[in-house]
Order: sequence, then C-alpha cells, then structure tokens
Amino acid sequence: MDEKIIARFWSHVDKNGPVPAHRPELGPCWLWTGYKDKDGYGFFRCGSGIRRRAHRFAFETFVGPLEEKWALHHCDNTSCVNPKHLFAGTHEDNMLDAKRKSRMERGEFRYCSKLTEADVVFIRQSKGSELDCAGLLGVSRGTIGKIRRREKWKHV
Repeated sequence: MDEKIIARFWSHVDKNGPVPAHRPELGPCWLWTGYKDKDGYGFFRCGSGIRRRAHRFAFETFVGPLEEKWALHHCDNTSCVNPKHLFAGTHEDNMLDAKRKSRMERGEFRYCSKLTEADVVFIRQSKGSELDCAGLLGVSRGTIGKIRRREKWKHV
C-alpha cells in the first residue's frame, strides 16, 4: 500500500474516541473525522478516485483481506476504524450480533416507524377498507393489508 495513502488515511483519524462500555478491554475507538454518511460510516478516497468505507479500508489494510465478508464492529460505533474493534463476518453474522446486543429495534421504536402499537390494534379491529385506514393513518394500502394478514407487526 502506498505510504502517502496510508498517511492521508491517518490524517482523518482521532485515536481519542470513547471506550465501549460493553467491551472496555478493547480500548478507545479511533474515530473517522472525514466524510461520513447519514449512518455515521466514514468514507475514504484511496487513490484513483476509488471511494471505500473507512472501516473496511482499515481492516483490509491493517488486518487482511475481507474477500466476500463485511467489516463488523465489536464496539458498535459506525465511525470507528480501530482495527482491534473490527472483525470479518457475513450479513447474517451482523444481524445475529445486533440481535445479541439488543440493537434490533422493532415496531414503534424503529427510527422510521410511522405507526404505534395502538394504531396496529386499531387497523386489525377496524371494519373499514384498507384504503380508508391508509388515508387516516398516512401509510399505504399495502401496509394496512400486511398488518391485517400479520405479515408486518407480528409481535402485536
């Protein structure tokens, strides 16, 4: 790897980040201070205009190739690029890790939820049409149908 690219990478890293409360033995997060997306993942241009996720670049540069795997965070800090905080895994591994750490929000606690559990109970008890319920609650007719068929909001 080109020394200039690595030096530029480190110029965007703050090694004085927080220590993960659930994994203090890992030490501090190394926070990406360059461009980040809306979810906090850093991006790095690593030559020839190629844009890569900063944590993935850190893993592949300082640990080894990921091949078809993802670079996952032990620390759960999306902007962390500390190679000691990263591990290789699949999408399924990521979902299991999130579930194990109680990061799988559902229902009205999801950041993008438009409905509450009370709305879901109303939808299921209502004799009105899917279209009427959808208009009343500001969601699609298809969403109402999936809720009534228990394809969505199964936990309610």
